Amino acid sequence: MANESSWSEVLYFGYGANMSRAKMGTRGTIGYNRTSDTVAVEYSDVWNAYLQDWELCFHHRGCAPAEPAFASIRPRKGGEVYGVVYRICSEASWERLKKSECVSGRPEMSAYSLVEVDVECFFAHTPDRKTIRRVYTFISTAHKVVPEWQEETVLPSPRYMSWLITGAEQERLPQSYIERLKSMAVASVWKGSCMEEMGLMVQMLLYALIEVNTAFLLRPFTEMHWVVYVLHERVARKKAARGYERAVLVVCRTLMFWMYSGRAVVAVLLFMLNSEKWDSYQRLRNRKPAERASPQHEQEEPKTTKLERPGLK
Repeated sequence: MANESSWSEVLYFGYGANMSRAKMGTRGTIGYNRTSDTVAVEYSDVWNAYLQDWELCFHHRGCAPAEPAFASIRPRKGGEVYGVVYRICSEASWERLKKSECVSGRPEMSAYSLVEVDVECFFAHTPDRKTIRRVYTFISTAHKVVPEWQEETVLPSPRYMSWLITGAEQERLPQSYIERLKSMAVASVWKGSCMEEMGLMVQMLLYALIEVNTAFLLRPFTEMHWVVYVLHERVARKKAARGYERAVLVVCRTLMFWMYSGRAVVAVLLFMLNSEKWDSYQRLRNRKPAERASPQHEQEEPKTTKLERPGLK
């Protein structure tokens, strides 16, 4: 897997949010300049597939209260997990995908680990039924797994589940599987304590600021975010957490908050210092309402191309 020529045979099986091609299109862009043509995870062929003797679960602890849990899979005799297989185009894309899922060579600092499984295609997108070998996917590392007795209380957010349902519908997975996803319980993120709701509001604000394209400020935050992500579940269990771990989490979260605040301020300043953007903004502000609504001042919408499905005409 070291040289680029071997990447025509490297396949990745996505069963969670990565079933959505829109979500896969954003993988690898966090912490980078989104205007670059080389930042996203590039893939070519796509197949629908299922994995036998495994089951979908949500015992992977996330960052509460906004995202309490994420998807993972675990062995279960007779179980089936449906998903999408992507052919990754290059080693650089594969590394970006692993980084976006916090997969590294150190298990203690990884959220997911890499495993090799066999999946089987079905008829939705492919003309024949065949087993694909050397398919890689991610499963939760041991320290990110919620204890079994807590699984019923640690649930995915409605936003996260919507990615799975949308991806399954767009990729034409079996309707029975889509209905199963829709029937799964989700977290009531707005029904916690007052402090939890305040924390959720802050988290949502901070996540929204990711859209500000100031990559040079986002890079240090990305590394800090993984520290919080890895330590969060240990500190969440207060009896198991050590004092220094709580202190590290508080320091990291405080630094993240100030980094985000600084990014927002700098983004506004950069916008104001960019004379061309600032002048166009002022001209738009000073126009009369009739002029603002005039078609000659409207910007053309970017053209989008519809993704073609493999095997379909």
